Amino acid sequence: MTTGRSDEQFRRVRLGNIKRLLLDRYGPTLPDDDAGLADLFELLLPVSMRSSPERFMRNVIETWAPWMDAERAFDLIRQIETTPIRLRLRTAKNLGERLNLTNQERERLALRTIAAADMTDEQMAEWRRVKKNKRNRLYMQRARRKAGTNSQATSISRRKPWTTLGISRSSWYRGQRVRQSVRQIHGQVNSYIGNHETVSPRLLRRKKMETVKGQRFRKKVSKEEKDEARVTERDTTDFESKTTKLSHVRSDVTTVQLNDTKQSINQTSILPDSNICNFPISCRVFIREIVPVPLGPAGDDLADFR
Repeated sequence: MTTGRSDEQFRRVRLGNIKRLLLDRYGPTLPDDDAGLADLFELLLPVSMRSSPERFMRNVIETWAPWMDAERAFDLIRQIETTPIRLRLRTAKNLGERLNLTNQERERLALRTIAAADMTDEQMAEWRRVKKNKRNRLYMQRARRKAGTNSQATSISRRKPWTTLGISRSSWYRGQRVRQSVRQIHGQVNSYIGNHETVSPRLLRRKKMETVKGQRFRKKVSKEEKDEARVTERDTTDFESKTTKLSHVRSDVTTVQLNDTKQSINQTSILPDSNICNFPISCRVFIREIVPVPLGPAGDDLADFR
C-alpha cells in the first residue's frame, strides 16, 4: 500500500514527464486544434490531484494554451473536476496510448512513468531485460577498468602471442613469470635511485663503482684525519713537556741569581747597617722582575740599585 507522500512524488514525476514530452513536440505553446486540446486535458489531470487545483489549472491553461478563452477554460476545469478520481489516475500503458508515445521518444526523453504505445507488455519486458544486462555489463567494465584489468577484446587469450613466436602457451607464460620477477627487481632498484627511470646493467655497475670509490675516499679521509689528530696530540704533549722543563730551569736560574745578589749585597759597604745586609725579617726587598744577565766582578751589579 502506497503512502500519501509516495503518491505525491509519483504525481510530480508524471507531471514533469508530460511537460517534457509536450515541450519536445510542440514547444512552450500547444496548438489550437483537437490534438492540442486532448494533450492539455491529459496535462491537467495530474494538476487536478493536488491541493487547491482550480487556481493551478487556470495557471496551466494560461501558460500552455493562451489561445483559449475564459469560458472554454471554465468548462474544461469543470469537466476535469467532475471526473472521478479513479479515472484521473491513468495507467502507464493507457497514458502512453493517449499521447501516442513511441519507445524511441520514451528512451530519448527518459519518460519512466509512461509506457510506449508501439510495444506490447512482452516486448517491454524483453527490452527491460536487455537494458538491465547492458547496464550490468557497463558497470562490470568500469569496475574492471578501475581495478586495472584489460577488456576481453584485448586479452591475451584472444591475441595469442605465443603463436606469433612459435612456442607453446605454457612456455610463453613461463617466460612471462621470469620477466615479471626481473621487472620487480628493477622496480625496487629504481625506487632507490628515484624518478622511476629505467636502469641498465651498465648503469648499475657504474653506480656500484661510484659507491665503492666514495667509501674508499671516505675511509682515506678519515684515516688522514686520525693521523693528523695523532700528530697534533703528540706535538701538544711534547710542547707541554718542554714548557715544564723550561719552567724548572727558569726557576733554578732565578734562585741562583737571587743567591748571588744577596751575597753581593753582603759584601758591599754602601749599606752601613749590617742587619739589612743580612736580610732580617723586618727588611723587605721588592724585586719586580729577575732577568738572567751575565754577572761581572763583585760590586758591578749594584749600580742599578744606586
